[in-house]
Amino acid sequence: DDHDLYYAFWAPDGANVTITNYNYYYYGEYTIQWGENSDFLGGKGWQVGSTEPLQFSTNRLFTGNGSSLVLYGTSTDPAVEYFIAEDVGPLTAARLAAQPVAGTLTADGSLYNIYQTTSQAGSTQYWNVRQTPRGGDTLTVATHFAAWEDLGMPLGTLGAQLVAVK
Repeated sequence: DDHDLYYAFWAPDGANVTITNYNYYYYGEYTIQWGENSDFLGGKGWQVGSTEPLQFSTNRLFTGNGSSLVLYGTSTDPAVEYFIAEDVGPLTAARLAAQPVAGTLTADGSLYNIYQTTSQAGSTQYWNVRQTPRGGDTLTVATHFAAWEDLGMPLGTLGAQLVAVK
């Protein structure tokens, strides 16, 4: 038991990605190893998300390693996947560069660009992308949710919420 934390991991068949979860004494900790340009999402969090401030830390930044450090979550009614990206890798940066910026938000000591995208599977996605990467501190989740709401990008009933690598 890892103090009732929720785990999620997704990678396409054949992806070179492994996740190792640490239990009890390492509350909330995990490691992920991946091959360059791997498409995946993996992390730990909660089965039901929250607007509470979140403290997190990593032992490295991810930009040079091809993946992004995000708070990932889902909502229903409307169905949305959301990403608050604290450090963005080149795959995500390239994908978002082709999207219009829906707005900006100053929070947690940095400017965030806000995007609304559609995944390859057709789901609605909200992104807040930090312009000054960081690997830890406090994330004021409610501020990010309010910025989306102000832009007409509402969240519904919160589902899973993970500190994840994408």
